[in-house]
Amino acid sequence: MKRSHSFPNEDAFLAAVTKVYDDGWSDYDRTWKERDDLQSEEWRQFAAAVKPGGSVLDVGCNSGRDTKQLLDLGYRVTGIDVSEQALRLYRENCPEARTIKMSLLDLPDLKEQFDGIWFSYALVHIPFKLVPQALAALDSVLHPAGSLMMLVTVVEQSEEKIHNSNVMFDEHGVARKVPVAHWAPDPLIECFGSRFNISWVNLRPFVDGWAQLSLLVRSQRSTGRQQEL
Repeated sequence: MKRSHSFPNEDAFLAAVTKVYDDGWSDYDRTWKERDDLQSEEWRQFAAAVKPGGSVLDVGCNSGRDTKQLLDLGYRVTGIDVSEQALRLYRENCPEARTIKMSLLDLPDLKEQFDGIWFSYALVHIPFKLVPQALAALDSVLHPAGSLMMLVTVVEQSEEKIHNSNVMFDEHGVARKVPVAHWAPDPLIECFGSRFNISWVNLRPFVDGWAQLSLLVRSQRSTGRQQEL
């Protein structure tokens, strides 16, 4: 996998992700405030897979755009994010939800499990080397009968790099520099398949080198439990 940035280690990469969202939270919220995808196939698949009224973890919840939809669908929601500035707005927008400032890599510390996990575009900010750890952390908090929906932008060739944001800008109108780890679809699907049972895949066509990949998955522990029953 290609790497074209100069961060000395994964901790520095992750710290830069936190800073850019702490600095650019208002631009990010302004851009993504409109809720226009309630009827998307990803939402339909998730709602069909996660029991009504169940507990859902919104990973990388930011200012709460997706949590609002999860609450409207009747779920009990916990939102986590690394940006305290984003979480401040999240608490205003989604007072019914529980909030925790934490990295998804620390999810095992919660010592609880959720009926569903909504994991929208946060994977792009996890360095390639840490993705197996991230998937293990997500699996640790997913109930054996639950489901996780992952959505992420993919590219034709995997690359870890600095990306010029198209939604967050500094006081001079210059795009903020966002650390990203963009996967190609096939190796990412293989990576998820090594940890989870994949229930549904949706890869939209590539346009100008970009596409969206969505995966609905269940823990492999669910298979063992069914066999026991």
